Amino acid sequence: MAELIRFLDRDNWNEIKRGHVFDAVSYYNTDTRRPLTFFIPDETQREGQPITGKLLESVGNFESVEIDGVLKSQEHNVVVGMKQRRVVVLSNNRFSQDNSYEYIYVAPIMSVHEKDLGKKWYNKMIHDDHPTNIYVPRGEDGYERYISLAQITSIHKGSLLRNVHEEIHEERLALVGSHLNYILDLGLMEPEEAEQVIEETGTD
Repeated sequence: MAELIRFLDRDNWNEIKRGHVFDAVSYYNTDTRRPLTFFIPDETQREGQPITGKLLESVGNFESVEIDGVLKSQEHNVVVGMKQRRVVVLSNNRFSQDNSYEYIYVAPIMSVHEKDLGKKWYNKMIHDDHPTNIYVPRGEDGYERYISLAQITSIHKGSLLRNVHEEIHEERLALVGSHLNYILDLGLMEPEEAEQVIEETGTD
């Protein structure tokens, strides 16, 4: 258990490095699609008691409200599914290890399954020609893997569970950097490439 809470302690953030692989708590992207599942607390809550309430599926009202003459964004409690996922740290070491910065950018490392081997995106990926999937060598489980740049996200450093003591080779990280420059230059992606990204993004 102590291992799983290690990165809740800021003193351990100096162990977070670019290119290193971690297990992390990650939410399901699909759970952020509207309508959302909102948690509505009961109006009569006693301090120190467990919070009770109900769940409501809704598109939600995110309009700002006026409070003391100032427009402020409304805060909502939304329920999302979360699971452990293997990720690689993309943020540089300065941001990753500095206690002043609580968030880092990571990308999930996905497994290639047998059903994927005949697909166009797989063949492009193993030749380093896929716009968002960066091939990496087989892991301990024997599966081929890839870094999914289509699902880059920012997480709190406390969401890291454990360092799995694996480091992505610098040559692969350089490819990550060049692909990021490519996909962020909007309009560069050809329609066929975009279709492949859409096809692959849904793979768990």
